[in-house]
Amino acid sequence: MNRAKLQIFPINRLNLSTLFAISLCTVTFSFSLSFWAEDSNQAFGQTTKTPSEVTSAVRKKSGPWMASELKARKLTESKHFEEAAAIFSAVLAERKELGLDLQTEQLALAEIYEKWQKPAQAEAEFKQAIAGRELSAGDESPTLTYSLQAYSDFLTRQKKPAEAAVQKKRIIYINAKATKPPKELTALLTSAKTSGKTASETAASAVKIGQLYLSRDEERRALLCFNKAIVLDPKNSDAYEGRGEIFNRLEKESLARLDFDKAIALNPKNTQALFHRALQLRVKNNEKAALADFNQAVAAAPTDTDILGYRAKLHQDLHHDDLAVKDYSHVLELDPHAEWARCQRGLTYQDMKHYDKAIADFAVLSQKYPDDSNYKELKSKAEKAARATTK
Repeated sequence: MNRAKLQIFPINRLNLSTLFAISLCTVTFSFSLSFWAEDSNQAFGQTTKTPSEVTSAVRKKSGPWMASELKARKLTESKHFEEAAAIFSAVLAERKELGLDLQTEQLALAEIYEKWQKPAQAEAEFKQAIAGRELSAGDESPTLTYSLQAYSDFLTRQKKPAEAAVQKKRIIYINAKATKPPKELTALLTSAKTSGKTASETAASAVKIGQLYLSRDEERRALLCFNKAIVLDPKNSDAYEGRGEIFNRLEKESLARLDFDKAIALNPKNTQALFHRALQLRVKNNEKAALADFNQAVAAAPTDTDILGYRAKLHQDLHHDDLAVKDYSHVLELDPHAEWARCQRGLTYQDMKHYDKAIADFAVLSQKYPDDSNYKELKSKAEKAARATTK
């Protein structure tokens, strides 16, 4: 089997389980990858599960969820509202347990209740969808506009024009705020005038606000925070790193590289800057320099499974198989649910012709995902190769 080639995504730091699923040889998983990838990269609520456990659960459930929701929509069309509502409620409960976004299910339930002539229940679902999004993304997030527009349309149909107008005004307000400084930054700068905080302390707080908005994918507002932090404290390494991430997402690679270089110069242990610069170097096929950055990042953050995973994949592509296996094994020690590491380790073992170990890794995955033919195929190929060596 050909060695898996890692795809580099310079726009964002993806969840490794998603990334390796995307890059895994010629394997195409049977469930909707975009559906899974979106869920596995976003945390909307509280859950006791680790990120890898959430990803694993989403992977198992995404297919059944999609089938269930399709069935529920057909039931709604045939006016079997109670059955449809029960299906969406069940999916919503499972997703809530995993801390995932509930907006799709809540709006679908609102639609069902409205058609079922239960406007009070419908309105409650609209309000929960809006409140949930406010909690996860903030009350000025552009992602709120979809729920607000749906709620406004509902209120219009319910002949409540004044209430509908309130929602429309809020949409206009949110859109107008898209390029303005976040309210948290404005409040910070106002309070800094009387709080007695130093410029460097205020800059550090501005960076945290920027990181919050960056995590919400509101790059323009995050950029305002990082720029202000740099003005307040030109030696704040994290401010340059955050701005570099934004430039990366905007495909302004030269500016991003300058900021990553500056961040590392100010703090040689800035793991995020080292990580993102390493990814840039991989895109440029400068594997030696990328590996140096990954090594420096791992030394600063030895338990970061993402950085270990990327370094392992680089070792794998460079045929440093023993080092790749060592990193993948370390990831599995830190996170036994990291199936991407087990799969990639199995592929590396196969390249090393350690077929018994490759078979063992693929067997674990096949047992964990009995409905996934891809792991069975990998196991079968490893078994076939093992038999060929004994003839």
